[in-house]
Amino acid sequence: MTVAFVIAFYESVKYVVNLALDRKLNRRLMIILLASIYPNYYTWWVYLNVWNDDFYSHFFNQTISSVTDAILAGLVLSMCDNTRPPRPRHLVFISAIGLFHIAANAFDQFVENVLYRNGTWYQCVRDIGLVSTDLIAFIVPLFELRRVAPGQILSTVQQLLNPLDLLIAIMVAVLFSMIITYT
Repeated sequence: MTVAFVIAFYESVKYVVNLALDRKLNRRLMIILLASIYPNYYTWWVYLNVWNDDFYSHFFNQTISSVTDAILAGLVLSMCDNTRPPRPRHLVFISAIGLFHIAANAFDQFVENVLYRNGTWYQCVRDIGLVSTDLIAFIVPLFELRRVAPGQILSTVQQLLNPLDLLIAIMVAVLFSMIITYT
């Protein structure tokens, strides 16, 4: 698993550096990509702890978080080339993943550890770091969507209501409810 993370990180950095050298880098979306480094690193670290310390009860929740983090990073990485305009449905999907993470993390640990001040300093820093990156992943795509498709928001919503996208939305809703159920 460590080798896969290192290879993915190396290839991502190589791709972004080449885009930057060719002056093709979308800086707005790069903000999301840079913000996603911490959650992806944290995912790798938690997986190591789950396997090492036999915290198998956390494996399902961590897998959901890891998969959605990887999807978010992959979508953002694919849209970092400013010669190709970002697809509105991808921007909405990235924003939805950010909102999903905010809901899952905030109601799970952020409120208890940070707002109620029941967490240690490490838990508070971790939760603030994770929720702030999710806020970036939620807000930045919405601004980018407004820039890319200012008059096409209604048609974008209509495009999102095709059967495949509805199936994806239902799957995300089922995964969210499973996390709530098993947490």
